[in-house]
Amino acid sequence: FPISSVGATENALLAGVTARGETLLENCALEPEIMHLCHFLQAMGAEIRGIGTRKIWMRRAAALRDVEYTIPTDRIVAGTCLYAAAATRGQIGLKDVDPQEMKSVLWVYEKMGGQWEMRSGTLRAYRNGQSQPSVAIKVPASALLNKKLPRKFPVTRNPAVERKPSKRQDSIVFFMV
Repeated sequence: FPISSVGATENALLAGVTARGETLLENCALEPEIMHLCHFLQAMGAEIRGIGTRKIWMRRAAALRDVEYTIPTDRIVAGTCLYAAAATRGQIGLKDVDPQEMKSVLWVYEKMGGQWEMRSGTLRAYRNGQSQPSVAIKVPASALLNKKLPRKFPVTRNPAVERKPSKRQDSIVFFMV
């Protein structure tokens, strides 16, 4: 690949395991999602070498078989939830995440003043052990439906006394505790 790309690497992997002969991919993306896809394809019977490197070699699988495979937690979604908790000074528990795959996300979270720990398969994140009040972020429902979010969100410190939505426009309230 002229430019390393997750999507391009994934598509080439899928094509390569069904193409005739051998396939060599160069300048492959190194993201964990690529390694997970390779392991999944191997479980289905594909012969793949070089997993986790910029060069991945594969040979056509005689037949890909049905397998039962657990898809790992999406690290980007997990990072988004983690940052949302940090932005609201909240706490969050993320089940079945791999902190090794989230090193850069967790590094930024720590720079933001957050602390985290792994306990019983759950990444627990909080802000310097402080007990902060919960924060509600109010977003107009129409904005979510139209995928046009406002630049500023009204923030309420005490969701228990949140006003009822106006009759003109319903709102959706997200709570981060």
